[in-house]
Amino acid sequence: MTRLLSATRWLLYINIFFVPLFFLPFTIDFLELNKQTFFLVLTFAAALAWIAGMIVQKRFSFRKGWINVLPLLYLATFIVSAFYSSSPFISWVGTSSQEYTSVITTFGFVVLFYLIVNILFDRYGIVYFLLLLSAVFTGLFSIISLFTQNSSFNTIGTINSAGFYLVVMSMFASVLWLFHTKDWLLSKFSGVIERIAIVCLPLVTFVYLLLVDYWLLWFVFVLGHVILFVFILPRIRDLTNSFRSILPIVLVTLALPFWFFLPSPLSVPIPAELAPNSAISTEVAQKTFDEFSPLFGSGPGTYMFDFASFHSADINQTEFYNTRFDRASSYFLTLLPTIGYLGLNVFFILLFALGVQSIVIWIKSNSRDDSMQIFVALIPWLTLILVADLYPFNFTLIWLLFLFSGLLGSRLFSKNIVEYKTKSLMSLVSLIIFSVGTLAFLVGIFFTTQRYIAEIAFAKAVRSDRKDVPLTQVVAYLDTAATLNRFDDRFYRTLSQALLLRANEKLTTMDSETKLSQEDRQYLQSLVAASVNAAVRATELSPRNTLNWLERGLVYRELIDLVPDAAKFSVESHKKAIELEPLNPAVLNELGITYLAIVKKKTVVTGIDDPGVFAEKTFQKVIELKANYAPAHYQLALLYEQQGRLSDAIGKMESVAKYNMKDVGVAFQLGQLYMRRNVEGDLARAKNALSYAVSLAPSFSNARWFLATVFEKEGNTDAAIEQVQKVLELNPDNAIVKSRLDRLLKGKLSSSVPEVIE
Repeated sequence: MTRLLSATRWLLYINIFFVPLFFLPFTIDFLELNKQTFFLVLTFAAALAWIAGMIVQKRFSFRKGWINVLPLLYLATFIVSAFYSSSPFISWVGTSSQEYTSVITTFGFVVLFYLIVNILFDRYGIVYFLLLLSAVFTGLFSIISLFTQNSSFNTIGTINSAGFYLVVMSMFASVLWLFHTKDWLLSKFSGVIERIAIVCLPLVTFVYLLLVDYWLLWFVFVLGHVILFVFILPRIRDLTNSFRSILPIVLVTLALPFWFFLPSPLSVPIPAELAPNSAISTEVAQKTFDEFSPLFGSGPGTYMFDFASFHSADINQTEFYNTRFDRASSYFLTLLPTIGYLGLNVFFILLFALGVQSIVIWIKSNSRDDSMQIFVALIPWLTLILVADLYPFNFTLIWLLFLFSGLLGSRLFSKNIVEYKTKSLMSLVSLIIFSVGTLAFLVGIFFTTQRYIAEIAFAKAVRSDRKDVPLTQVVAYLDTAATLNRFDDRFYRTLSQALLLRANEKLTTMDSETKLSQEDRQYLQSLVAASVNAAVRATELSPRNTLNWLERGLVYRELIDLVPDAAKFSVESHKKAIELEPLNPAVLNELGITYLAIVKKKTVVTGIDDPGVFAEKTFQKVIELKANYAPAHYQLALLYEQQGRLSDAIGKMESVAKYNMKDVGVAFQLGQLYMRRNVEGDLARAKNALSYAVSLAPSFSNARWFLATVFEKEGNTDAAIEQVQKVLELNPDNAIVKSRLDRLLKGKLSSSVPEVIE
């Protein structure tokens, strides 16, 4: 029993020290997934060691208190909500930075709460020491990272989330500074280190706040100390040394000007952190409840889908019209639409019960040790509650909330011991729990390993693609990821894209005059079928994810000439995406592009008599949603060109060019349209547009190719030769370019408009 209990404690100590610091570079997300995996393995292993120890000793030990039932009820609300979720994997396991709010993670947090309450209630000295050291290292790393090339990276999450973590931990250090006694020290050596950490942590936090200079961080820092000073008053006599209050008072006094008006002299340029405001977040929650159960919400981790579906049209007037925020303005407002009123109210009851009982003991207890232990956890805990109401959480912040909740609970609960000899039923129950738990743990390790290897393969695919590694290798990595984890829609969506690109790549490498062999035809058919199947699988796994339906629609659109009814399926897929995001102009624009593709390919689609009319109406609706949405104007210009309405096409393209001065494609397309219309003055306009395209992209062969045509029409042979020579330098093996250059060198001019260069 002693060894098993010791193993349990050591696993918890490792958990406490390393979770804020832990990250690994093997996956796309260095933090959340890795922290979740690390935390769950340690926590469940510690729980099994604890249960095994009780079985060996034949003694059931559990600290009794009515609050014990509340964490279980909170977990139950997550489970029920996940059953109704339309994205099961993200709700049960978590992905795409939603690991912190999944059922399995919440289960781990609840287990951590009970472990701290029952195992570490008499080891608070070690816990304090580890928390302090971990926070100091985290703070120093965060400060150093602000001066590196990747300034936004730290071991907590975003720059602001690291700031809130440090503010909470500085409150923890301030309480220890005010009330620390020799009884809490592990040894003289560790005591020296602990005292240094207690003093350093608030100073490190203050420096970090100076560098970031975000008003909300200053506000929480000041208000946290106000809470500290207010709660000190009932037991001010218990201060270790009244002079120690000088340090927190000085820090708060210095912070006040930076909160109100004074810019920090040390602030460094950092990327802005964006989130919906409270009004938008509240509106999203209300509309979510109109669609889903107000009691259980839309499912843990599904906030990004709620926001995409239910945000207001006002966001289209900003640059974030196509941004799918995965968190609300605060942690509580993120939970509200996803787990519903029932889950959030149970959470509030749990927090309220812990807070009220802790405050009562702090004020009324005759035992200095009990009251001090409560107070050490209470102040950072209250600061975290404040942060949860103002800022969205991530894995580390919610882990910290449950950790401090466990520390509070360890001082609130009584101890009740049951002997197995007199209660054999308890022995049997514990044995069953241990056996089932062990089996679940081993199975969980197996699937966790598979999942993690899949994430590594996915990361390799993404990084390989960025390095222009052959597409076959990228597809192989993605196939490995999808095979190892068959429940993550990201893998199938990306695999579908890669397979489609591979099919196009295979076609472009073949000579157009060479007849496809039976083997090549079968290979292409298998690529196309696999791409379609992967896209369909993604929509089946997460039908509320708009990206999955857009990818499915794109795949079918690319296969209009090859697959029967592909055009129909593409339209249906894009319409489904629009149902999920009815106010997103980018999503609606994709439907218009599909109609335009049907027009170009002259495909007959049942129910669509005139796809050109549907395309025009769709693009006009996009413009109604966002008047300055350039892609819709551009596509509308292409539609008018396809219909022979060149003046209308030019008018649209000119409006696009006005707001996209650096878009070389727009300038090139405009030049082509002027040449095709060819009314008075169009030749000069084409010359200006194409010359501008060349100035933007000197290696743009087709812009130079058509600019040479303008010079030919003007009779400027030398200028035309110069442009074609440049094109030949860029395309040295192109026979068409060589032939044209030979003709020009012989002084033969042509007034015809050539085709684009392959």
